Amino acid sequence: SHTNFACFLASTGPDSTSGMECYSGSVQFYNGEFVPSSNPCEDCYCINGTVSCSVTECQAPGSDCIPTEFSDKVCCPTKYECSE
Repeated sequence: SHTNFACFLASTGPDSTSGMECYSGSVQFYNGEFVPSSNPCEDCYCINGTVSCSVTECQAPGSDCIPTEFSDKVCCPTKYECSE
């Protein structure tokens, strides 16, 4: 699912009593808890027993710009080259 859960999570927070835990490998996460991902473009959370992730979409500063610099720690390019 590509849904943004930020508003939902800000109001509820992790819930350790729901019985809706998620597992990523051998690590347990509670309902509403952030689940780390190896992909910096994904924000994943434990939602009702399922790990759900939303994907960050990168926006160039202009339509004539191309990405020139990347980092493996952040999703979007760190530098663009624009013709104007």
